[in-house]
Amino acid sequence: MDHTRLLSREDEPSATETTVTRADQDNINLFSSLHSSLSSLEATIEALRTERETYTDASQELELADEDELVSYKLGDAFVDLKVEKVQKLLEKQVERVEEEIEDTEKKIDERRERMDALKKVLYGKFGRSINLDV
Repeated sequence: MDHTRLLSREDEPSATETTVTRADQDNINLFSSLHSSLSSLEATIEALRTERETYTDASQELELADEDELVSYKLGDAFVDLKVEKVQKLLEKQVERVEEEIEDTEKKIDERRERMDALKKVLYGKFGRSINLDV
């Protein structure tokens, strides 16, 4: 019979397996929840960056237009014809709003990462290599 080792000796479970307490399971569940939230926030921030880029590009395009020219601007579900100057101001406000949202989202991402790092230290401290939290 072929006895091929799939794990190194360090990676094999030892005779003294660490038991998982309720607190450990809660920490594992919290880590999973934070990871899921982090993934969602990272997708959100990418969408916000794309939105900011769209507003910035539109504003730059309007710089080439005549100031008295009317431009269609989307408000809700309708389009309204406004002067270029007014549309540029509206776009600036949109860019500012999106940048604030990006800042808030980045703070939330940093908070999640800090909490995940703290949980990793606790869980790796107890379970060592028998748990994989690297995502």
